[in-house]
Amino acid sequence: MVVETNHDREPSVSSDHHSISNASTTASGQSPDQLRRPSTPRSSSIPLYSRGDSGPVSPLIKDLCETFFAQLGCNYPFLTPSIFMRELEENRIESILVDAVCAIAARFSKNPILVDAGKIVNCDHTCIDRTHKSKYGCVFSRRATQAITDVFTCPNLAAVQACLLLAYEQFGADHDSGLWVYLGLSIRMAQDLGIQKLDGLRYEGYLGPTPKTAKSGAAGKLEEQNRATRYNTLCAQRPHSPEQVEAQRRAEKERINTFWAVFFLDRVVSSGTGRPVSLRDKDIEISFPSPDERESPSHWPAPFPALIRIIHLYGCISNLLNNIREANQVTAETLKRLVAAEDDLIGNYKSLSSSKNAAGLIINRHLSTSIAETTFQCGQFSALSAPFSSNQFRAFAFLVPCPHRPRPSADSTPFF
Repeated sequence: MVVETNHDREPSVSSDHHSISNASTTASGQSPDQLRRPSTPRSSSIPLYSRGDSGPVSPLIKDLCETFFAQLGCNYPFLTPSIFMRELEENRIESILVDAVCAIAARFSKNPILVDAGKIVNCDHTCIDRTHKSKYGCVFSRRATQAITDVFTCPNLAAVQACLLLAYEQFGADHDSGLWVYLGLSIRMAQDLGIQKLDGLRYEGYLGPTPKTAKSGAAGKLEEQNRATRYNTLCAQRPHSPEQVEAQRRAEKERINTFWAVFFLDRVVSSGTGRPVSLRDKDIEISFPSPDERESPSHWPAPFPALIRIIHLYGCISNLLNNIREANQVTAETLKRLVAAEDDLIGNYKSLSSSKNAAGLIINRHLSTSIAETTFQCGQFSALSAPFSSNQFRAFAFLVPCPHRPRPSADSTPFF
C-alpha cells in the first residue's frame, strides 16, 4: 500500500482509507506560531503495511524491520528476527506491530522519503540543513496510535508489544508523558490477557524463582519445589508430537518474554520517577527467564535473563529509597534491607560468573556500585529527598549491546 503525503504539517492518519493526509495552510487567520510551523511543499510516497494484503511487502518496510533488529533487536527478545521477517513476507503480522517497529527503526534510516519527512523548512519554503530524526517515523507511529483504540475491546499479544514499542518511541522523542501513558496501556492489556499467570502455559514459566519466591527465603524455595513437581506431572500427561511441542514452546516463550519486557520498563520508569510500580511481585506467577538461555545463532549467553533478575533487585531497592523523604526516615531497618539487597546482588554476581555472562556482569557491577554509594549515603544519614535521576536509567535501559552487529561508529545516531 502506498500513500501520498504532504509535509506542510505533521501527517495524520485517516482510519477509513489508511492514508496520510494533511490540511493546507493558509496565511489568513493564523497566529505567528502557526505561520512558523515547519512545512515543505513537496510530496512523497510512503508505503504502509497492511496484514492480509495480496501484494508484496514494500522494500522500505522490510528495510526498516531489518534495521530494527540490527540496531535494537536484543532489547526486545519477544520478537525473533527470522520468524518475524518470514511472517512479514507472508503478510501475517498484525499491522499495528509492524507500524510500531517501523516507527522506532525510522530514526536509523537514511531513506530519502523518511529524511524528507523530518526536514525543517521555513514558511517561505527555504530549507534549513537540519533534520528531526525523531520525526522520521511519525507516519508509522500515528497510524499505530490510531489503531490502538480498535483493540481496546479485545486486546491481543501484538497490541501489548506495539504499545510497549510506542512507549520507547515516545521516550526517544523526549516525550516522557507519552512513555508513561503507552507503558500503562501495555501493562493493562498484559494484565487483561493474564500473561503474568501460569494459566494457559504447558512448558514454560514453571521452573526457577519468581519475583515473589526470590524474596521469600525458605518458604520461597519450598514453593519452587512444588512448582517443579507440578511441572513434571504435567510433562507426563502431554502426548504431543515434537513439532507440536516446539511450536507450543515458541508461542509460550514469546508470551513470557513480552511480559518481562513490560516488567523491565515498568521498573525502570517507576524507579526513575519515584512512582509506584504497576506490576506487583506477588501477582506474578511465571518464573524469571532461565540464565542458561543462549542466543541464536551465536549461542552466546543471553543478556536478557540476567538483566531481568538485576532490574527486579534494582526495583526493590528503588522502592525502598524512593519512600525516603527525610533524613530521620533512614532507620536501622532501612540499612538492614540494603545490606540484604547487597547479599542478593553478590549471589547474583556469582551465578553470572559461573555462566560467563559478560553483559550480565557489567550490569551487575553497575548496580553494585550504586548500592554501595547509596548505603554510604544512608549510613551518613544524608537526606534522600528525590528519586533516582532519570538520566541513570536512560543509560541503564540500553546498557546491553547487541551482539549481532559491530560496535557503533562515532557518528552513528543514538536512540535517545
